Amino acid sequence: VFGIAALFLLWGLLMDPLDNGIKKVPCTISYCFVSFGISALLLIALNFVAQIKANPLQRIFAGAGTNPLMSYVAYYILLLPILKLTGIMTWLQEITASPLAGVARAALLVLISMWIVSLFSRKRIFWRARALQREKRPFGISIVSSLAFASKPRTRSVWIGITTLSPPGRSTSRQGLEG
Repeated sequence: VFGIAALFLLWGLLMDPLDNGIKKVPCTISYCFVSFGISALLLIALNFVAQIKANPLQRIFAGAGTNPLMSYVAYYILLLPILKLTGIMTWLQEITASPLAGVARAALLVLISMWIVSLFSRKRIFWRARALQREKRPFGISIVSSLAFASKPRTRSVWIGITTLSPPGRSTSRQGLEG
């Protein structure tokens, strides 16, 4: 797998002059090959890190992996407002003006947000999406996004302010317990 990833990366770099550079929009062949090569190499590296026993990063990303919707929103709903209100975000942007420092800042903020999500997962606070059947309505299924507080795995969850995505003009919400 490493050889294939390295080969695609090399092909993309060699095709760079033929495509007048690596461009995402409009997509060039060199961009596709380089992106695939880098992604595959990163996947190999992360797989190697995941196999190391007692790795703290493994616990952080495993906690975030059990709570994927919370992972998507933790940065914008929780971490970014805190950083902006305290002025830390402005300071971070000033000291990380160069591209390499910007990548380091992004990696640090991802690790912090994944750590926050892993804390939520350990406290059994999950953000879930579920499909519910509806009776006598068009489309038949509602997608439910909710915040669930589970006392024990696979037991009752308290649903707070569940909003369903419904056809235009028909919005529903419910509160309650699920067993």
